[in-house]
Amino acid sequence: MVTEPASQLLAQVLQITVDVAKDTNLTTARQLLAAKLAALFRADRVLLVATTGKAKLIASDSYTGRPPANAYSDELLMTAAKMKAQADGDSCFEQQNLWLALGAGQALLLQRPAANPWQAAELQLLKQVAPALAASIRPSRESRQWRQRRWAILALVLAALMLPVPDTVVAPALVESQQADQVYAPLSGVVETLLVKPGATVEVGDLLLRYQQRDWQQQRRQALREQQLAEAELERLSAAAWQDSQARAAMPAQQLRIEQATQQLSYLETLLADTEVRAEQAGTLLLDDAQELSGALVQAGELLFTVADAEQLRLKLNVSVADFGKLAPGGTLHFRTDAAPFKRWSATLSHLGAEVQLSEQQQPSIVAMASFAEPSEVALRLGERGTARIDAGWTLLGIKVFRKPWQQLRRVLPF
Repeated sequence: MVTEPASQLLAQVLQITVDVAKDTNLTTARQLLAAKLAALFRADRVLLVATTGKAKLIASDSYTGRPPANAYSDELLMTAAKMKAQADGDSCFEQQNLWLALGAGQALLLQRPAANPWQAAELQLLKQVAPALAASIRPSRESRQWRQRRWAILALVLAALMLPVPDTVVAPALVESQQADQVYAPLSGVVETLLVKPGATVEVGDLLLRYQQRDWQQQRRQALREQQLAEAELERLSAAAWQDSQARAAMPAQQLRIEQATQQLSYLETLLADTEVRAEQAGTLLLDDAQELSGALVQAGELLFTVADAEQLRLKLNVSVADFGKLAPGGTLHFRTDAAPFKRWSATLSHLGAEVQLSEQQQPSIVAMASFAEPSEVALRLGERGTARIDAGWTLLGIKVFRKPWQQLRRVLPF
């Protein structure tokens, strides 16, 4: 029969379980239970121990959360292991230590000084309230339901990652002409003026650019004067040759001088003709900076500008090296310009390059070409930039999501 003091102690323990159960935070609830039991039973320390497998400290009356690992906690774990083995699944006590099994893989270890040893009645009382103590620090039903939902959500996510989805490759693209004539400097010299504005339409034979001609014109006048003087000297020698043997002997050399002067004059006239650059095909003149070209010193063979057929368009794509292996000629793509992102044009991959080079974004890439079904009917302008989405078959959603992060990770892994 329980005495009155024992009844009061039982009521106090049950009140502790009620107070602890109100705490929705499991970590602080465990610490609160240990602290209140330590105060009620005048214990030096109260520990909550995980009994599944090797004993582990879960909570203490002195710490919020798991006690730190040190020599002191190691000593406590040794005591807990000894009491666990002694109890053999039940509760037990000795002079300074009381082991209370709570079930669900948990137990309480209460320690007192030697001057205040544990009594069998206290163990019996604690065993009566052990289910209530265990319930007060057991995860709530909502927490268990959330764990169940979490596993269900995880299963759904894993299932979703296994779904087949369309695979696409995104690449920056540039609108260019299928027929483009790159115009190079025919000779070294200073550009006097660019006669056509960039973006203007030109026809075959139109004058596009003129060099400064003053030096060459002066050299031509000098060469023409030397030719005329040489011809006059040859006439004089011819007139004197019938009676002057020296004049007859000088005539072949003079004839050679005339030929040399004639060749020099012809060469200078060719140079003068090259100082005027004309269009060799009809199209649109493409040039980034017209002001930079006017007055510039150019070298023979240097690219001046491009004349492109604006009605025969295609796309130039810079495909990432990591995605290039998924493409094949004949694949379809959709192109949107930066200026009109809500309108798209369809095209077909017509050519895949083989040389790796850096794109404008300084990324290793390979050039690919795409053609429109009706190039002359595409309402695009030369030089427009945008983004192409290329169809690359089907893949698993998980591979599509994690492929690029995995590629980035492989670059930094040491193996």
